[in-house]
Amino acid sequence: MDVSVVIIDWHQPELTRRAIASVLSQRVDASVEVVLVVNEADDATVAAYRADHPAVVVVPDPTNAGFAGGVVRGDRGVLG
Repeated sequence: MDVSVVIIDWHQPELTRRAIASVLSQRVDASVEVVLVVNEADDATVAAYRADHPAVVVVPDPTNAGFAGGVVRGDRGVLG
């Protein structure tokens, strides 16, 4: 993977879906991975994101770790 983009969601599915679509629509000469961290994730929300965007790595967080905490979780999703 050349580039990993971490997107943080917290109860804003419309904005999150727009962000995902924007990143996925970019044309670059690199392989791009999108990691979505869902703060205060519930099963239905996680399932919906996974169904709508199967190529996106979805990292559910049952708490709201905020933006910085979400980025840390996203980094862990990238690094495994």
